[in-house]
Amino acid sequence: YAAGVYNVTLTVTDDAAVPATNSAVQELTVSDPTTTTMHVHDLVPEATILNNNQWLAAVTVHVNDADGVPVDGATVNVEVTRIRKNNGNIITDEVTCITAAGQCEVSMTIRTSNIEDNVTFEVLDVAHATLTYDAGASTVTSVVVDKP
Repeated sequence: YAAGVYNVTLTVTDDAAVPATNSAVQELTVSDPTTTTMHVHDLVPEATILNNNQWLAAVTVHVNDADGVPVDGATVNVEVTRIRKNNGNIITDEVTCITAAGQCEVSMTIRTSNIEDNVTFEVLDVAHATLTYDAGASTVTSVVVDKP
């Protein structure tokens, strides 16, 4: 039914399948459906030195619904792109995380000697049991993490 106010008639029937002789009319208000879309609200980069040969590139992904409410249980697919120092070849991997309290983290350990000093994280898709991903509503879908 569309949003609006409707009159509903309820007739009571007993265990012997005999209906009551009186019916009551009740007014019922039907509201618009709840939010059906979600988007990436923010990407927060972080870089940490692990040792002389490695550093950790990480991104916290924030997913909200169309009303701005953090979304739990969304699976976020992210492409991580790195460039080799010796030949300029592009290396990509896909990583995933599942949101809790509207956020989750993806990360990759980077070998300092092999890879350029930054890594790009790009959200490819967000999946959820009841919400649809609206990439166009996202405030950001890609971020570069620089070596610390």
